[in-house]
Amino acid sequence: MRQYAYRQRQSGLTLVELMVALVIGLIVVAATAVVFSRSSAIGRNQDQNALMQENARYVFTVLDRALRQAAYAPSNAPLASAPVTVSNLNAYSDTLTVRYAVGAVAASGGAVQASMQDCSGETAPAGSVITNTFRVAVSNQQRRLVCESSLVPASTTDPIVIAENVEAFRVMVGRARGQVDLSDVDPSLCTLSAYQTTAASPTLTTPVVALKVGLVLRSDDVIPAAYRNAPTTFAPFGTTASGVVQLTTDNLAPAPGSYDARYLRRVYNTVFHLRNLCWR
Repeated sequence: MRQYAYRQRQSGLTLVELMVALVIGLIVVAATAVVFSRSSAIGRNQDQNALMQENARYVFTVLDRALRQAAYAPSNAPLASAPVTVSNLNAYSDTLTVRYAVGAVAASGGAVQASMQDCSGETAPAGSVITNTFRVAVSNQQRRLVCESSLVPASTTDPIVIAENVEAFRVMVGRARGQVDLSDVDPSLCTLSAYQTTAASPTLTTPVVALKVGLVLRSDDVIPAAYRNAPTTFAPFGTTASGVVQLTTDNLAPAPGSYDARYLRRVYNTVFHLRNLCWR
């Protein structure tokens, strides 16, 4: 009797208990996998958003550097050509051309201490005029914002790539309140009157004193389905802007009907004031 009782106390799990334990373990593993998958998807989504924001910030920095120099001339004389011109290239891109003359700061002894550069970083001799032209170009069905500089002949090299995956680049022109030239003494005439799109009829012909630039950027990688945006139109300047520009998914596709909704897209815009066109 004693031996039998001892054996009963040493007995293991029953088959039912073992199966219950396995089911509980599988539930815990499945829940952990779901949490990990969602956390990974959120991380990828945040990484792609951060990368697009960084690309937009870099594009605006390059444009700001060029536009700060627009219309500059060491002799304070107007340039032979318009310092800023904007034209429509196609449904998803405008062409922005920025011109400025090169000045240099001389150090003691007459040596050149600093000069001015184009969008590629090339330095031009003092007195020459630099022309930078920005637009969206397509290569291998991928869009990118590029710059062509007058210092780099187009026949010898490809355009300078500013940022990849820029699917749209649109520009609105901000016109001044009045006709402004170097002899004006009323600074109020140089304040902004209204913005115009490149496709709009030129209701104003006053000088350009500001630019509003809108971008549509695409993520580098495919985004998990739960975090994809599904708009069918994109407004580079916002939905409340005068003369709203609406881009459709076909406008953002490399070919009609080939829009890929698996990628994340974001709209970014900002305003640049052209300081050299009024106050010199």
